[in-house]
Amino acid sequence: MPLGTFGIGAVVNGVEVVGHCPVDSGLSRELRKRGAPGGCHNTQSADREDDAMGAYDQESVRRFFDRFGQREWERLERDVAGQANYAIHRKLLAPEVQPGMRILDAGCGPGRYAIDLIRAGARVTLADLSPVQLELAAGNVRDAGLEGHVDGRHEVDICDLGVFATASFDGVVCYGGALSYTRERHPGALAELVRVVRPGGFLALSAMSLYGILLLLGVLDIPGFLETMPHHLDLGDDPSALPGCVMTVQGSPEFHQPMALFAAQHLQGLVSAAGCDIVRTAVANPLSWGLVALEKTAASAAARETLLELELALCEDPRLADRGDHLIVIARKR
Repeated sequence: MPLGTFGIGAVVNGVEVVGHCPVDSGLSRELRKRGAPGGCHNTQSADREDDAMGAYDQESVRRFFDRFGQREWERLERDVAGQANYAIHRKLLAPEVQPGMRILDAGCGPGRYAIDLIRAGARVTLADLSPVQLELAAGNVRDAGLEGHVDGRHEVDICDLGVFATASFDGVVCYGGALSYTRERHPGALAELVRVVRPGGFLALSAMSLYGILLLLGVLDIPGFLETMPHHLDLGDDPSALPGCVMTVQGSPEFHQPMALFAAQHLQGLVSAAGCDIVRTAVANPLSWGLVALEKTAASAAARETLLELELALCEDPRLADRGDHLIVIARKR
């Protein structure tokens, strides 16, 4: 299923698929096994460093990703779920990128998508809150022989992109969890991402799925998490009136950083209200997110190939819009 310069063949071929451990009683352990940005990775408790107020903590997020380091690169290649997540994000991004475009990779991490953008002919500006991730990105781009296509490297928070002039980019990519990590400040962060794109330019965004987390709870049947739900997710007094954006509770051991979780329709509404027209939407891991015995399901190369093909075929089906890991929105600035 080739996609030109964003082809997914390399996502499967030549990549060692590492099986998951058996399911245990903790949501955090299952999320950690899947390498999901929404779950607690295999880090020490010091990586969380939560404050007591429940508000966005820039320094905590920076410290976490400084410590997380190279694992941020590895999480999208170490198993079939990560490979599918990466392939779906690339599938949505590929049609938007044209040679010569100036693109901001906001929350660039170690540079996976920056490399894809450059190989598609774009000039890329790297931006991340973590200096360690920025250094990794620069190194990975350099190792790929593409450093001549990077216009700059900036240690910035997406809540304040004042270092960039209004309408200075043809496109902005903000993939992964950056928007979710801004918590209650996500409307302002989204406004900044939109501001720096020229009219007619594109935005490629992803954020963590609220219903993806809740569906995983149902699949795993984790009593410990359910018994202490108010310590992990702020669902309000009436779960039947669940809002479109829910904050994880500060200090929860089930999430590596406090974050905002979104319903697909709510996220799309935010993007539209920020001055953009929705072009395409998708969800990452619509199938593999709910497969408990994933290492058995995708034990052979043929099974992995088929699973990836199904994930790519179904990721834009509106009936699966909230079933998965990341919500993805491709939009065009009005």
